[in-house]
Amino acid sequence: MKKTIPTLHFNYEQEGQEKLINLEAITSGGKLESFSLSRGNFEGPQLPDGVLEGILTIGCLSILQNNLAGVDWFSNDALGFLFLESGEMPLYLQDGDQKVSEHLLKPGQLLINRPSQPNKLGDPFFHIAKFTWIMIDVGYPVVTERWRWPDWIVLSAKDQDELTGLLRSSGQQIWPTDAELRRIFHQLAVYIKSDTNASSESPLKVYINELLIRLLELLRKGDMGRQTDFSPTLLSANNFLQSLPRSLQDPWTLESMAAACGLGVTRFVYYCRQLTNMTPMQFLRNVRLQEAIRLLQTEPPLSISDIAYKCGFSSSQYFATTFRKHYGLTPQEWRASLPFND
Repeated sequence: MKKTIPTLHFNYEQEGQEKLINLEAITSGGKLESFSLSRGNFEGPQLPDGVLEGILTIGCLSILQNNLAGVDWFSNDALGFLFLESGEMPLYLQDGDQKVSEHLLKPGQLLINRPSQPNKLGDPFFHIAKFTWIMIDVGYPVVTERWRWPDWIVLSAKDQDELTGLLRSSGQQIWPTDAELRRIFHQLAVYIKSDTNASSESPLKVYINELLIRLLELLRKGDMGRQTDFSPTLLSANNFLQSLPRSLQDPWTLESMAAACGLGVTRFVYYCRQLTNMTPMQFLRNVRLQEAIRLLQTEPPLSISDIAYKCGFSSSQYFATTFRKHYGLTPQEWRASLPFND
């Protein structure tokens, strides 16, 4: 017997609907930067009636800390797009047979989520990342045979039906993107960030139409799955960053990290931001802090000074200051809160 996962069905119009995520509280705490335009119960500044009709929420999010709680299982009646610009996004999807699949969204990948499909973001926490999302009301479940696209979508009725069929029938939901799709999502993010009163309706409509037209072209030709994930130089940077936990005691500098993967500093910084949504030195600090957390949990006999040394911090004082700035507690206070100290 398949196990039914408790899932919040999010209704953007229902009074008293539980929020998926409290963006205002988290943003004020410095854990993320969020820009969005939304309707009803979706977080963010509200779109006026008659503006971007059919768009339930559109926005971009930059997650700045790894300890931000994700979003538990939820579904809604919108067609959703989530494009990951940098970092990584752990997520879970459930198909019509209630089969759950686990994924790790990588930079340049696009998640297309069909209406009413359960999904979960985070493991259970978000990772440091930057992404753009769009949720479009396509009339589901009122219109079950044919999606009802917003009136301002310029695709012909035939093209709309073809795109609907391709999106509904494809067993694949996570896709690599080409340069044109990445350009479109970048431009959407630019206008969303600069729009505080929904004044960018026209350019947003243009880029959303471009997005749907490009998706139709790629899906029609079967080219969506043939995009290259990593260039050789990007792969080199990725492999180096993945290996950093094994060499935390090395006195890494920006220059030495760039040299270790055979790249110039400027190119290395660019790739690091794309892969992690952090600068190289921010990423190094984050990896060192994660290792410190692991040692505090699993090695009670180790002193704070020993942990600082093993993780590559120049002094126990610098380690304590960095740790407290990131987690709000000193290493000693954090260790004292663990269950084995009760």
